[in-house]
Amino acid sequence: MYYGKKKAIIIAVIIVLLVLILAVGGVFVYFYTDLFKSNETLFYQYIAKGLESISVPQSTQLQDIMTMKQNQAYEVNGELTFEYTLAEETQEMQALADAFKQVKIIVTGKNDPVQEASYRKLDMQLAETSIFEVEYANSNQIAALKSDEIVNAYVGIKNENLKVLAQKLGIQATEAIPDSIGENSISVEELFSITEEEKTHIQDTYGEVLKNNITSDLYTKLQDMTIQKNGVDYVTTAYRLDLTGQDVKNVIIQILQALKEDSITLNWLTTKAKLLGLDEQFTEVNQFTTLIENEIEQINNDEEFAQSGLSVVVYTYQGETILTELILENKVKLTLDCQKEQTGNTILNLKIENLAAETEFSKIEIIMTFQVTETQTFIQYEMNMDDTAIYTLNTTTIGTVSQNNVNTTTEFSMSQEGENWTISYQEQQNFVNEVEDMILLDNTNCAILNDYTTEQLQQLLAAITQRTMVVWNEKMQIIAMNSMNETFNIGEGEG
Repeated sequence: MYYGKKKAIIIAVIIVLLVLILAVGGVFVYFYTDLFKSNETLFYQYIAKGLESISVPQSTQLQDIMTMKQNQAYEVNGELTFEYTLAEETQEMQALADAFKQVKIIVTGKNDPVQEASYRKLDMQLAETSIFEVEYANSNQIAALKSDEIVNAYVGIKNENLKVLAQKLGIQATEAIPDSIGENSISVEELFSITEEEKTHIQDTYGEVLKNNITSDLYTKLQDMTIQKNGVDYVTTAYRLDLTGQDVKNVIIQILQALKEDSITLNWLTTKAKLLGLDEQFTEVNQFTTLIENEIEQINNDEEFAQSGLSVVVYTYQGETILTELILENKVKLTLDCQKEQTGNTILNLKIENLAAETEFSKIEIIMTFQVTETQTFIQYEMNMDDTAIYTLNTTTIGTVSQNNVNTTTEFSMSQEGENWTISYQEQQNFVNEVEDMILLDNTNCAILNDYTTEQLQQLLAAITQRTMVVWNEKMQIIAMNSMNETFNIGEGEG
């Protein structure tokens, strides 16, 4: 059942991808006046404009830093802190919040790209006193951990024969596990590459399919539509496409029928499937064609397929697309827009609204903010669920490789029912000519789990787990005692 859903999802992604290439490629875009243009032409013109505006600014600063890390050694100094804001202000809860503020993790480390080695030491501190340390090392294709309170040597996994190791660990389903991580590494640039010839072919082929299977009367123009965006009211002209369930069904079947006979696009898609490491159903043209035929048959036989249809509305103001809505089967509405502010911020907004009567949530808003300069990159992701749960992740990177140091601050916060958790990490990276005393792992300083028999693995991991729980309980008692002291101090102060 799950695998059948997976195939249907991949087929749906392929269809959306082809339609996006059509729109972004500008098949229906004209650069002259809108006068005398049909509703159909204007609909696609403004859809294309909307998609073209959804662009994430490229940070040459981050690209330079990434390139530098691949070629230059660097040292790391970081600090991880926690903050908890309570919903109920009792002595115990206040003490707990104060205790968390006194916990921090000091991170030190180094990377050597020449030796392909990295090292990190994490020192957990409570009120400036170290209470637990753990070390991480990665070299010679081995990733390992060590804590002197738990085990006196590194314990690691070598990046080879991972299927066999998984079987020793009792994992039955190992089909999706590679023999080594990175053997099917994906080049993002190669994955999203498309030649002009391929793009033109897709535009011509599937543009014709849409034209022949969506009649012009399904496109309408709506004048003086007032919408609100960022607190501002706009009187817009909207272009709308309304497809019944049968229309959606017919268009998808016709796209799949065209794809089944389209060797150029089939080869392009199967090449991308190989990069993603998908199985032969998607990487071999003959098998992929059979899969498409089966999908067509299933859609034809599914009487409930897209019953309520699909509506797409494009809102335009002064010749620009300012908002796009998709209404799926009268159950879900997606709203998408992008804006570029005078401050330099680029903001992408996605709103998901449930239109059905009984749902787990009524509205989810996702806001992505980007601000990029030569010396600073700010990226923020925020998700708001019904104004009751808000999750925020933001990262600020300051500095350049020419200055030989970069400072990055990352903060994650979660706010729900009056409680707020914040985790902050600040890190400084200093580029150096070389690093000293780099940990290089081998079987003299590391217990490599791949080399153990199944029985030896079970015994070793059981011993490590048992010791880890003992140490964990000890540390929790230390933090609990500190919290009790905080409660006592708060009581004393109130007295």
